[in-house]
Amino acid sequence: YGLFGVALLAILVGAYAAFQHYAGGLRHDQDENLLAIASLKSQRGATAEQTRAELERLVKKYPESVEPLVVLTRMLLSQKDLKAAQQVARDMLTNFPDKAPALDAAGQVELASGDLNQPLQTFGKLAALAPRSATPLVRLAQVYVARRDMNAALGQLRKAVALEPGHRDAQFQLVSLLAGTGK
Repeated sequence: YGLFGVALLAILVGAYAAFQHYAGGLRHDQDENLLAIASLKSQRGATAEQTRAELERLVKKYPESVEPLVVLTRMLLSQKDLKAAQQVARDMLTNFPDKAPALDAAGQVELASGDLNQPLQTFGKLAALAPRSATPLVRLAQVYVARRDMNAALGQLRKAVALEPGHRDAQFQLVSLLAGTGK
């Protein structure tokens, strides 16, 4: 498998789990197939370039589907190719401005690029699209932490845990932040 293959598989599985989390954001049969194809390519020892080419091929083949773009964006971020990730995120938001997975991935790219204002808007829009999901609140908390506004971050994480008590990421980040701030 190689380290890259295992890492990419983890990213793909994580991305797919996030997709499933957003109500109404998936056409399960097609999206599952797309992710499975990319995952199999990475497991068979494909290089980063080959996996990226496969994802780009899937983006062209399925222009109506946001998921290959999201997975490509996450892969580019994991490879620290911020410029390419920003371009894919811009294209994704142009074509899918109201799709939760697109907003989530684009907000993460914005945050990774050091922008501490735009991700608040992007994740705020995501929270409005998925009001019963804790994930957008966790993302907002991450932005507030980057802005060093721990009170706002704690507020978002508390809302996230209240909304979804079993959301492990929200629980972990809340406990970590409480321990770090001494509250």
